[in-house]
Amino acid sequence: MRKTKHMNYNKLKYILIIPAFLFSMVLQSQDRAEADANFDADNFDVAREQYLKIWKRDAQDVVVNYRIAICYLKTDDDKSQALKYLEIAMNQKNYPFDTHYYYALALFHKHEFEKAKAKFEEYIKSKDALGELVEESKKYLVNCTNAEELIKSPLDVTFINLGKNINTKRSDFLPFVNFDETHLVFTSNKKYSYDYQMLISNVFHCDVVAGSWQPMKSLSSKINTDENELCVGYAKNGETLILTYDHFNAYFDIFYINKKAGTYKDVFSAGDVINTKYKEGGATMTFSGDTLIFASDRPGGFGGFDLYYSAKLPDGTFGIPINLGPGINTVADENYPSISYDSKNLYFASTGYNSMGGYDIFSCTRKGDKFAWSTPKNFGYPINDTYDNLNISFPDNKRFAYVASFREGGFGNLDIYKVVFNDQPRMDYLYTGTIKVQDTKQIPVLDFDKSITIEVFLEGNDNPFGQYLVNPNTGNYVISLPPGKYELKIKGEKIEDYIRPLEVTEVSAGENFTQMDVFLRPKVKTETTPKKRTF
Repeated sequence: MRKTKHMNYNKLKYILIIPAFLFSMVLQSQDRAEADANFDADNFDVAREQYLKIWKRDAQDVVVNYRIAICYLKTDDDKSQALKYLEIAMNQKNYPFDTHYYYALALFHKHEFEKAKAKFEEYIKSKDALGELVEESKKYLVNCTNAEELIKSPLDVTFINLGKNINTKRSDFLPFVNFDETHLVFTSNKKYSYDYQMLISNVFHCDVVAGSWQPMKSLSSKINTDENELCVGYAKNGETLILTYDHFNAYFDIFYINKKAGTYKDVFSAGDVINTKYKEGGATMTFSGDTLIFASDRPGGFGGFDLYYSAKLPDGTFGIPINLGPGINTVADENYPSISYDSKNLYFASTGYNSMGGYDIFSCTRKGDKFAWSTPKNFGYPINDTYDNLNISFPDNKRFAYVASFREGGFGNLDIYKVVFNDQPRMDYLYTGTIKVQDTKQIPVLDFDKSITIEVFLEGNDNPFGQYLVNPNTGNYVISLPPGKYELKIKGEKIEDYIRPLEVTEVSAGENFTQMDVFLRPKVKTETTPKKRTF
């Protein structure tokens, strides 16, 4: 009887294990089907995450490794990560031959340009190479040479990440800032649609309070939907925003929205003359609002996306667009134009000219009163890199700019950065306020103690950086300091020593001064040694 019971138990165990195993196999099959479907739909961000889960179960699967690598190369994450998965695939049998092309591309994004060129050339010469990828390889050979040249003469810039209030684990991009750096508008694809398994791009904005960017907010529930909206232009110092919709019933069309009573409400189409059945991309508007510059891949251009301009008519609509011509447009793509507030400088992204790869940012200056421009110039490395660099936004102070970039140590894919052009003059930061003596607030501070001195010391230096005066009538003071770490010391015969650290950084945005009133304490007569107040 015991033997029979034992056998029955084993049978029961196998009966339970087999369905569980089959159920697990079904789930794995569903995971693979979903990953494949997203990959085939060019939904690479989501497909990569799904394939990586599958990879944990089978790290040697050729197709999974191959597709993970392509997902890295097609998204804004660390593209050099593709090398790991391509090498695993190439160590197996029967891997796709175009793996060699993607391996060269991953080397390119790792800035190993000589190795990348050798691999691209090998692929071009191979009889098994795909024609389309052969042409792409030839373009990347040029990009490699361009990148090597541009990296030899890098711009003297510093990148400052705007932080977690703005940047997410996804891509945050196309930043636009106003004159005084107190308002920022940008696009983020942080939203995930579980129904469609897609990342959704929406428009967000934020303000500066006390020198710090506050948490991002949705621009408006009337603007952001479950489809894609991108802010592609910022006009009239933020009074007008230009949007591109990627909707089912508005496929890459241009819209604009005006600010009223401090909020963005009604959305207007740029009109049928601007929006066509083809794709319209980035756009910008002159400060006066009389001219729209936009990108379109409509027929009749010089390449893919071309830049056009359109003058506003007396009835408020835009007139027939005029191509900016071969001085700006190439056989490649030109997109995401941005015109300066004085209409003297035009910035745009191009995959042509001497691009480092993908879109690079270019600049040109206006020639006289006509809508003609100088020869576009690559903005330079590291503003441009081997990724797509779409736009740059300047506040009134040209020492600074705002860009989106993938950089090591960021929060996610593309992050938004404040760029400091170190060769431009620094703007001093002002501390201003009134110096008062506690318990004698009605008495001018110099009447209380004429021996008061105000000195600021640079950290680690015993010699005063500066000595400052107090207005004898009001007790007001002004201290002007460039970026750095300092110590403020106020001393006098009748007051306790006042010591306070000061740090001036270029991370702060908005107004370049701080209102800081100082309250001093009279010395206690019984004390024999000065008492320091340290903050």
